[in-house]
Amino acid sequence: MTSYEIVYGRFLNSTTDFNFVELDDHTLNEMLKDWLHSAIVKVRTSSDLTHNDENEVFNSDLSDLDIELLAMGMRLAWLDQRINSTEYTNLFVAGKEEKFYSPSSQLSELRALRADTLREMQQLYTYSTYNNNSYFG
Repeated sequence: MTSYEIVYGRFLNSTTDFNFVELDDHTLNEMLKDWLHSAIVKVRTSSDLTHNDENEVFNSDLSDLDIELLAMGMRLAWLDQRINSTEYTNLFVAGKEEKFYSPSSQLSELRALRADTLREMQQLYTYSTYNNNSYFG
């Protein structure tokens, strides 16, 4: 059985968000679990992804590839949350002394990062299917 903590660790190592430090352990764990559930629904792996939320484990041993795919799926869910934030839909009002980056430019960058992550995840999945297919060797 693979613990959620292993997938969380892979996700956290690939994501820099200093807001995580400000969260208490319970809140952070709930956020990570929500992102993981989103990843489980969207990610296709060669392993059985049935899981036990009470014990926070998958019912099977996941390969490193499966863990990486889930972490990437969590990153997509995290990015989706950033992209769909009201930060980009509310009007900004600032004085001439205040500087801020263009919200539309930052949103474009987040969308590009999401597209790159999705493409990388799809390539990794395609690679894994070729590796696990008996027809190819």
